[in-house]
Formats: sequence, structure tokens, C-alpha cells
Amino acid sequence: MSIKKKVSAAIYNYKMLEMGDRVAIAFSGGKDSVALTLFLKERKEISEFLLIHIDHGFGEDRDKIKKMMEDTKLPYFIDVVDISKEVKKDHRTPCFLCSFFRRKRIFEIAHEKGFKKIAFGHTRDDAVVTFIMNIFYHGEVSTLKPVQDFFDGEIVMLRPMYYVREAEIENFLRREGIEYTENPCPYKYQTRRFKIKEMIESFPDGMNNVYKSMFNIKKEYLP
Repeated sequence: MSIKKKVSAAIYNYKMLEMGDRVAIAFSGGKDSVALTLFLKERKEISEFLLIHIDHGFGEDRDKIKKMMEDTKLPYFIDVVDISKEVKKDHRTPCFLCSFFRRKRIFEIAHEKGFKKIAFGHTRDDAVVTFIMNIFYHGEVSTLKPVQDFFDGEIVMLRPMYYVREAEIENFLRREGIEYTENPCPYKYQTRRFKIKEMIESFPDGMNNVYKSMFNIKKEYLP
């Protein structure tokens, strides 16, 4: 199944969109957000878009990202939140801090601009890694949801690429010659997320089997 069909299936199965929706897109400039923008631009349900980019302060190529956003022909908003300072204070959990501050500011901007729905580029791989991370580090069985409400429904987070593997996106963009930016985070190879992902990928068909298990819970074999 193509990426486009997988995105359409996720949108349909989880009732993500309705006609006339105004949707903000969290646009980092990385492969996932670039692909997400391409596929959502084709959705007839969406009447208005807003790309939101948060400059983390990790040395992003600001001119390149701005040019990429301009090339989409969609309205965009860029904000600078120097998350790097917060991460340096406590580098043990850089992913959590970065995600928290970035998402907080995206929510604020979307709300200020009147956008209730925000699409993020999280993939099937992200859901799998989060699932295992939550077991190992938080002692709970949980993961990313395809649709998630915040603040009593004032903000709705969408993950239209929930069925799509990261490798599929990378191959698609390379095949189509579509440009994207690399993750500039200096901690990206030192994080819990990276280590858990490496561990899962070290097992034959690890990503697929963990993903299947999320939908195949045998409650009769749980306490």
C-alpha cells in the first residue's frame, strides 16, 4: 500500500478530518513533516492551512527552512524558542524537554491563530518506540494515539502518518527528489529514544511485531 493510501486509511479509520477543517501542521523541515505536508495538501476536507515551525536554537538552517515553507505556497509562522538552553540544564532527558517546550509553543500559536486541529508527523515507528519506552521507563502500557484531545477538546492533535514506516517516507522523498533537513539535535544519538529504537531494530521484524502487539492485547493473560 502506498504512503498516500496509508495516510488516507488513518484519516478515515480515526475520523481525523471533516469538511471545512482548518488544520495547522507542525513543520520541522525534517522528512516526516515534509511528507505530511505534501499529503495533507491534497485533502479536500481542509479549507485552510497554517505551517508552524519552532526554531529550537540547535543551529537549524533558518533560511533553508523558510524557503521550504515558502515553496509549499501555504501560510506559515516561524517562532524562535531557545530550547537548547533548557536542555543544557538537564541533558538526561533532552527528548522530553524539547518535545514539551516545542509542543507547548505550537499549541499556543495554533490557539492564537484559531486552529483547533494540529497535524504532527509522528509515524508508526514513533508509536512503537514510545510504547516500549513507556514500559521500560514509566512502568505503563501506553503510546501515541492517532487522535488525541487536549484541554477538553480545545486542541486536537492528529497523527495522519500513524500507519507509515519511517523508511517508507525516506525512500519516497529520495525517489521523488524532495528536499528535507536533517535533525540538528546534538543529543540525537545519546537519547533513550535512540537507544530503544536501536534495540527494537536489532530483533528480526522487531518493529512490525511490537506494532502488531499494540493491537493484539490478550487481557485474559494479564493480571
